[in-house]
Amino acid sequence: LCNNYDIGVVEHIDELNLQGFATVVLPDDELVFACHEKIQENQIETPLCKLLERHLVLRMEECSCHKMLRLNLLEYGVTLNDFRGITISEDLHLMLNAVRRGEGICYVSRVLIEEDVNKGTLYEHQVADFRKKRIRTLFFRAEKLKEEAPRFFIEKVLDLFKISLPPDVAQ
Repeated sequence: LCNNYDIGVVEHIDELNLQGFATVVLPDDELVFACHEKIQENQIETPLCKLLERHLVLRMEECSCHKMLRLNLLEYGVTLNDFRGITISEDLHLMLNAVRRGEGICYVSRVLIEEDVNKGTLYEHQVADFRKKRIRTLFFRAEKLKEEAPRFFIEKVLDLFKISLPPDVAQ
């Protein structure tokens, strides 16, 4: 990150080396499975075996959702290869549209499917004992606070999460 970016929001499952950046820890993100139909009626949690019967549409290997899913599956003694099939997508919108069309299931941030779940176009599925939370961090070079556009971006991110810039970072 250090040489490639001046500012960003990153979702991660492990601690990151953000030396040289000001950081603000944002509220955790929650990952869930999404499908165009209910897999298990009247159940809060869906058995993993029911999800493995589906085609999985997944983000690239570098994405934290991909990494977290692999780790969770290992706890159950299975791998990504145990799904009926897998499609890897670099494009989040294409992935979600494929799931909306019924072409498989995905493992994504609950926030990304919230509107679809409320409309009934997608259904959320959780697996017992899956680690669901991932860390979100806003990072930026402190000198960027002096520039209008980066400061605007930082403020909008903080407004979205209803938090303020910590005093030690605001200086």
